[in-house]
Amino acid sequence: LYTAISTVSLNSSFTDERAKELLRKANITAVHIKKNGYLDNKNSEQFEQDIEQTSSESTARIIVCNLNGIVIADSSNKDIGKMFITRSILDSLDGKDVTNVDKLTNKVTISVPIKNDKEKVLGCVNIEDQSSTLVNITETIGTNMIITSILICILSCLVIYLATGFITGRLKSMLKVVDKMADSKFDEK
Repeated sequence: LYTAISTVSLNSSFTDERAKELLRKANITAVHIKKNGYLDNKNSEQFEQDIEQTSSESTARIIVCNLNGIVIADSSNKDIGKMFITRSILDSLDGKDVTNVDKLTNKVTISVPIKNDKEKVLGCVNIEDQSSTLVNITETIGTNMIITSILICILSCLVIYLATGFITGRLKSMLKVVDKMADSKFDEK
């Protein structure tokens, strides 16, 4: 029970920290896009390189949408030019920072608006992460904790068995001495 609770708690903690990290990266990426005018198709080759680099650093998929929800950059190159509308993207295009963490699958989705100097929304940055690395780490830790718990139980049982065998052996010897004393045969061995 302790192992299960510890693993769930550890997994949740890792996922929450990952969400904070990705939110920070998404905000940095949004500011970078605005500063370099990437939404205006300036330096599109540099823009693609920046998205790829940020994606590989954070090991997550990065999607940049314009105000209409059309993907203008995708680190996986799957949806460029397509309309990509999700609840988090819609909320982001309304000017909200969105963080969704699915505790069952450990999927983290972050979406932040790209705003101009007048706080007008120009598009959004969406980061999707299936935290498989974190899941693997916590599963490994959980497995190690279970194995350790089982070994401790086995060792405890073995120590208890040996200790009770030692104690009962001594008690049996004492009982024989007491029986001989009761029968007045104490001199016999």
